[in-house]
Amino acid sequence: MPGHNTRRCSREGQDLGWRRCRRKVRGRKDPAGKARGQLGEGHGRNPGKLGQASCLREDEEQRRDRSLAEVPALRLALDTSILISHLRADEFSNTTKRFLQWARRTRQDLLMSDVAYGELYAGIHLSEDPALEERRVQRLLAVNKIDTRLAGSLEVAKRAGEIYAAYLKKRGEGPRRILPDFLIGAHAETYASRLLTWNPDDFKNYLTIDVKTPTDLMRK
Repeated sequence: MPGHNTRRCSREGQDLGWRRCRRKVRGRKDPAGKARGQLGEGHGRNPGKLGQASCLREDEEQRRDRSLAEVPALRLALDTSILISHLRADEFSNTTKRFLQWARRTRQDLLMSDVAYGELYAGIHLSEDPALEERRVQRLLAVNKIDTRLAGSLEVAKRAGEIYAAYLKKRGEGPRRILPDFLIGAHAETYASRLLTWNPDDFKNYLTIDVKTPTDLMRK
């Protein structure tokens, strides 16, 4: 994203936005009829400079809004690790929060599988106050418009069994992973264009769609 050329604006004063800002500041009248924006007025500060700073902030906000508007809307499947990170306030929680804000501003289509939904409810019933925890989870899903998509056929289960078998043949002596991971992955293949997770190694080399962390996705 190109930066604002503040050097040219401050040196030559030829930028249209800066000229417009200066006209607004210098041409404004206070109730006594005095022109505002003159040196020495305004509680010891230079209102002209304050006006320019305000215009610079507005310009940056407009550039950021244009940049966000250019981000393509994708259908993004969320692994349980994304939502658990936010709920538990773990080491990824701040980035997860920024991602969810980014997703709302860029109008990403967020969804999760019924398997991930079940894992969230396991956490609810293991908490000290299940009723309170359920409200937290439901608020998180509602605020971020995360849709829980039920598998419409047995194709997701069949695909999960296929990639789970491929994993079992290759895993060797490493730690054994569980079938729900592959059900989440197969669901993402069927209904989304990306799978987002904080555990990409759990899914890479098995899915036909991209597996990204929120950080990787926002970096693009």
